[in-house]
Amino acid sequence: MKPDSLLEWAKKRTWFYAFRLPDGSTTKVDIPAEVLKIHATREQHLERVIERYVPRAAELHALDLACHEGFFSMTLARHFQQVIGVEQRAESVESARKLTELLGLRNITYHQSRVEDLPVGEFVADFVLMFGLLYHVHDPVGMLSHVARLSRKQLCIETQILPFDIAGNVEDGCHLWMRPLRGLFGLVEDYPQGREGGTTSFAMIPTRSGLVWLLQRLGFASVEVIEPERNDYEQFLRGQRIIVLASR
Repeated sequence: MKPDSLLEWAKKRTWFYAFRLPDGSTTKVDIPAEVLKIHATREQHLERVIERYVPRAAELHALDLACHEGFFSMTLARHFQQVIGVEQRAESVESARKLTELLGLRNITYHQSRVEDLPVGEFVADFVLMFGLLYHVHDPVGMLSHVARLSRKQLCIETQILPFDIAGNVEDGCHLWMRPLRGLFGLVEDYPQGREGGTTSFAMIPTRSGLVWLLQRLGFASVEVIEPERNDYEQFLRGQRIIVLASR
């Protein structure tokens, strides 16, 4: 499409993210204004993580898992040499490609696939981003095990977490043999028919402690929960949602 046609298309379409367009306008969105702040909070923290923890990012490759319409792929593109966005929904991939073309970004490519189906040999990246996916997954342990193999250096995750945690021991065949409980996953309904849902009708949401411990067991030497800032989206401030950076 010609640039004028792409701009007209982008302005007519209803988006999940408020993209800034070349003429200074912003795309129409279909989520409430008070919830829209979640995207700004995610982006601000992503920028800070890259600046503080990713030296020489301009020499590295990044992978954006469940990239949706490409919002955070475009953020990554401002810092990394090359970015690949992965998304399972064809309509979202096509929209991301068109908008990327409109914005003149040359270092992003998109690939349509479920994250679980990505071949490790082709998609390993220095920095892997997984925002807003883990709480839509029915096998989070398997997902994280696979994603860890895609992460050469760092993995940055944003996710909902359970509003409670629990500690203690679990019997292992006899009351004299115990195993410590490291965390929980809560079973919830999901909405695969929706634009932002997962691929099955249920999902598992982790506790903070369980996610940190699991990432450590998957080979990351450092796992840091990024502390919220005063003006962040309210779920981060209440501890219902977290950003975690895992580094080799």
